[in-house]
Amino acid sequence: MQFITSGHLLLSRYPIRRHHWQYFKHQATIEQFLCSRGSIYAELTLPDGSPLHVSSCHTTSGTDVLVEAMHLQHTRLHRGGNPTALQEVREWAEQVKCQLAASSPHASTLTKARPAVIMCGDLNITPHDHEYKGACAALDELGLGLRDTFEDRWEPTFGMSQQQERLLTQAADVDAQKTVDYIFSAASPVEVKVEALAAEESVHDKSKYQQVSDHRAVVASWAWEA
Repeated sequence: MQFITSGHLLLSRYPIRRHHWQYFKHQATIEQFLCSRGSIYAELTLPDGSPLHVSSCHTTSGTDVLVEAMHLQHTRLHRGGNPTALQEVREWAEQVKCQLAASSPHASTLTKARPAVIMCGDLNITPHDHEYKGACAALDELGLGLRDTFEDRWEPTFGMSQQQERLLTQAADVDAQKTVDYIFSAASPVEVKVEALAAEESVHDKSKYQQVSDHRAVVASWAWEA
């Protein structure tokens, strides 16, 4: 039993034909009893009847984040890479491969501008960690042409607090802004951006927090002919 869930949720305007959740076998030892690390997969049915496969994962943060959460000391997360996260990305790729093999046999009418598979999530790996290339290689082995939608134009997604709040982003991490959240697709999006997740002025308590997450959201938009 884990005390903290993975936080995965998939909402779609298109019908969800089937979905699957799977835990990762490789996890940081201290997290095995606290967090549910894994991936979620869904096969959506688009208006023309063709499938769109979407999967999201959340890999291990390692022990630094737990030390930080217990206020034992301020840390700069993921110092020296995150090898366990890379193992989990490889598991994620295998999980998606298995789901694709069991997918609808519908003859797709995909165009180059339209993604057939979208994989996204918090990898807890930065583009500057040596594990990043390993993660990209693991997704490339799926043979789907998946690539990072930022394409070397990374923006920070973690440690983005602009206020002096301490509930979500600790002081030591405000200056340690990192890119750890990604979207991978074979089709280039019309737009990809990072959005702040700030609470509305009318509801947030300035003495405690102004954010709704310690991460910012990565958003991608595609456009294609019907």
